[in-house]
Amino acid sequence: MDLALSLRVGPMASGALAAEYASQVFRRLLERSQERLSRGAQLRAAMAAQIAAGITPTGYRAEFLHESSTKVIALLGTLAEQFNAEHGDDLVSLNDLLDILNTAKGRLVKAAHEEAVSEPLPA
Repeated sequence: MDLALSLRVGPMASGALAAEYASQVFRRLLERSQERLSRGAQLRAAMAAQIAAGITPTGYRAEFLHESSTKVIALLGTLAEQFNAEHGDDLVSLNDLLDILNTAKGRLVKAAHEEAVSEPLPA
């Protein structure tokens, strides 16, 4: 779509032309997202191969995973402290924290599956 047409058929447009514009924008976004998701999958596979070979992965993805997991662990600690303070006759264990992570993983996988099933088929 050329610039002139995109200016005429921007977000304020209506009708079939606006629908086509939105469809084209969505397709371009989806294509770019697929490229990025594919790159992420390749990088995850490379990291898994490094780990299997006994090599500690480096780079921005490894840093992201380390920093994110550190934050998740800190949050779990805070939640455990709150639970323990509220329930004097009970105590959070490592297994409870792992149950939280497994429950969160299950919910993420279910939501991703539901999202994939509800997506309209490409035109």
